[in-house]
Amino acid sequence: MTTTSDKDNSDNEQIDDVNYADASSYNNNVSVDVNDPILNIDRKKFKKVTTGAWITESLFLERRYKKELAVFTFRDEDRVTDHGTYYSLSKRYITLEDPTEYDFACTYVGGWKHWKQMLKNPWILKNVTQWREELELKLRARGIRGMINEATLGGRSQAAAARWLAENRFTVTVEKKAKSTTHSRVTTKMAPVETEINKDLMSDLKRLNLAR
Repeated sequence: MTTTSDKDNSDNEQIDDVNYADASSYNNNVSVDVNDPILNIDRKKFKKVTTGAWITESLFLERRYKKELAVFTFRDEDRVTDHGTYYSLSKRYITLEDPTEYDFACTYVGGWKHWKQMLKNPWILKNVTQWREELELKLRARGIRGMINEATLGGRSQAAAARWLAENRFTVTVEKKAKSTTHSRVTTKMAPVETEINKDLMSDLKRLNLAR
């Protein structure tokens, strides 16, 4: 459980040479919804006026420290309350599809330095770890779909793609991944999602007579 002192420690670390201009203009270079109201947030709200330190945990409504500081929600969709709209970072993380997290940081928070500071907070990191797992699955599923298309439509790598699919190399072994103490809790939670993806792909492979 995060205490008030934990929150203070995470929010008060000094960060030098913050360049808001770089972060606020970066969203023009990546594929985002230019009409997304989250892009209109004044990025100066991400720093404490008195100390110049990054604000991290207090930016999320669910932490309930100061509602006037909160602009984000941990929920999967934006949350509208009597106090205003709180924007879902998880929704935008999955939609942007940026495994490096650099584009994401420069588009939706105060930039890369701010994002690194946010990830030092255990509560935020716990949630981001789940986002990373979901994005990994999303990108893997798309890649496998590409292999299916390659095998079906007769591309240059048709034989290799068909063999890769026939050998079930896409199958996720949850037990093996769970050996990592760092990700075991999240892997267990995401296992049903991986299972559904595998079932869906297996039905496609059977239809193509590629599954054993």
